[in-house]
Amino acid sequence: MLRLSLSTQRLAQAILLAGLSVLWATNAQAAEQRCTDLGANCLCSEPLQMTAIADLTDGKRDPNDSTTKECHTDGVNHAGFISHGTPIISTDAAALAAFPAGHGVARFLRRNDNHDGMYFVGGTGTIGTTALDPKYVRIAARWYIYRTPTFDFARENTCQNSKIAQMDGGVVSDYDGKFHLYNYVTWSPAIDCCMHGPGGNPAQSSAQFKGKWWRYEIVISPRSGPGTNIQMYIKNVTDNRSEIKVADMSMDSRTKNLSPPVLMSRILSNNHRFAGTTGICRGWVGISHYVFAGWTTNAGQRIGPALEIEGANIPKPPPPINLRVQ
Repeated sequence: MLRLSLSTQRLAQAILLAGLSVLWATNAQAAEQRCTDLGANCLCSEPLQMTAIADLTDGKRDPNDSTTKECHTDGVNHAGFISHGTPIISTDAAALAAFPAGHGVARFLRRNDNHDGMYFVGGTGTIGTTALDPKYVRIAARWYIYRTPTFDFARENTCQNSKIAQMDGGVVSDYDGKFHLYNYVTWSPAIDCCMHGPGGNPAQSSAQFKGKWWRYEIVISPRSGPGTNIQMYIKNVTDNRSEIKVADMSMDSRTKNLSPPVLMSRILSNNHRFAGTTGICRGWVGISHYVFAGWTTNAGQRIGPALEIEGANIPKPPPPINLRVQ
């Protein structure tokens, strides 16, 4: 009799990774596997493998690839996921080639070249209200971003502003050579902060973001304070670099004991750029695989990578050891 000491968990992971190649080849518009794995903690998912985008009555737009656990933005009574700007369904060869080898992405969402102004993608884990159930004390959103090799961030060419994310309580994430979370003026105690971070390793060269896919994940806990913490993680998945924490409110004495004015419920990918009246912000941004999750405990939970994108980069289980014949 042959006995294997390979654990059930490792065996399940091996079977899953092997089966994903079949899933990707046969159904490019399947629901994201990570959302399925998270179960009830996955509150909404938009893989952005759409073949059409519906224009909704209030200027919002709904990609057709997600029919269960759809995300929405700005508290509207439908599954509007995109707001402001005209989205494009893209199969750009250079962007697709920048995904990790073995990926299962057929298309993605992008804006027009040299786009300027507001462009939000993402939302909350409910449809019809931004008042997400208070039982979720910890929430997170994860998505992937691609910027063209000619993309201008703030202070490049004539571009003056480059947003990254938008949250409740007025908090915005921006980038101008450093990542920063700011606009706590309505929080308690009110504070005008910060020019970088706060916390983390916010100073990152803009060159590394161009022509690459990056994973972004923002975690908020507890949602109502006191001591609400927002953490922001990024990872270059094109080159499979190490993840970087670029912000962590708990690491800065100015922000570690703040309470928001509302129950934090929204995490949007905010891709606003501003070039002024005579300038230009070159390039465009692509987005893929957005997931929003919530947990009823605050125990360090994360969403993590999309297997459809990073499956080949995720460490495989080791081969069986201690094989014995009896």
